Amino acid sequence: MDTLFYHLNTNYIMGKKMKLPWQDTSSTIADLGVKCSYMICDVSQHQQVYLKAEEIKKTVGNVTILVNNAGVVCGKPIIDSNDDDIQKVFETNTLSNIWTIKSFLPGMISEQRGHIVTMNSVLGLIAMKGAGDYCSSKFATKGLLESLKWELLPYPYIYMTTVHPYTVDNQMFSGIKIRFPFMLPPLKEEYVSRRTVAAVLTNSEQIVLPRMMHLLVWSMNTFPVEAMYAPVKFFGADKTMDTFHKE
Repeated sequence: MDTLFYHLNTNYIMGKKMKLPWQDTSSTIADLGVKCSYMICDVSQHQQVYLKAEEIKKTVGNVTILVNNAGVVCGKPIIDSNDDDIQKVFETNTLSNIWTIKSFLPGMISEQRGHIVTMNSVLGLIAMKGAGDYCSSKFATKGLLESLKWELLPYPYIYMTTVHPYTVDNQMFSGIKIRFPFMLPPLKEEYVSRRTVAAVLTNSEQIVLPRMMHLLVWSMNTFPVEAMYAPVKFFGADKTMDTFHKE
C-alpha cells in the first residue's frame, strides 16, 4: 500500500517500531520521484507519537492523510493470555488510533482537508474463538471510529475510510487453518492495498474484503450463536487459532 499511495501527497512519511522494511519501502517511493521519509516510533506509546507528530509538523507541515495500520495479536484463550500481552494488543491496535488522531486531526481541520484511513479487520465485525484479545481491540476501534464520525460532522472536508479485511497472507496470523482453504484463501497484500487505495480515492466510508464476507458478517450478527455453531464447526473455524504460532 505504501507505494500505491505515493501520488496522493507531495510528502510521504512512514512510521514504525522497527527500521526495516521501511528503508526499502522509502527508497522505492523515492525512486518514483516522490519526497519520502520514515521515522521509528512505537505508536502504542502516546508520548512517542506526540513527539514525532511535533517533529513532522515542524519539518513537513500538517498531515492530511493518516493511515493507521499498526496491529499485533496474542492469539490465546483469554484465561491463558499473558496480562502484558493483552495490554500491548490494546495499546497497539486501539489506543494508538486515539494518539495519532489527536496528533494530526487538528492539522486537518486547520487545512480544511484530510482523510483518516484505518486498517481494521473482519474480526472487528465478528468474533472468533482463540482471538479474544484481537477481536475486542478491533471492536473497540470500530466503536472509536463510529464516535469520531459524529464528531466530524461539522467538518465535511475530512473523510474516513475503514478497511475490514479477512486474513491476509503474511506472518501476522501464521499457522492458522480452515477446513477448506481453497474456498476462502488468505488475501494477498497487493489486493488489499489496491482496494484500500481505491476506497480512499472514492471516499468510501467502509469496505469489507472480500465481498463475500458481508454474508458471513450478516449471518453472525443475525442468527443466534447456537444456530451458527454447526456451520462454524463444519468449516473448522472453531479450531482456526489452534495452529496459530506467533512470529
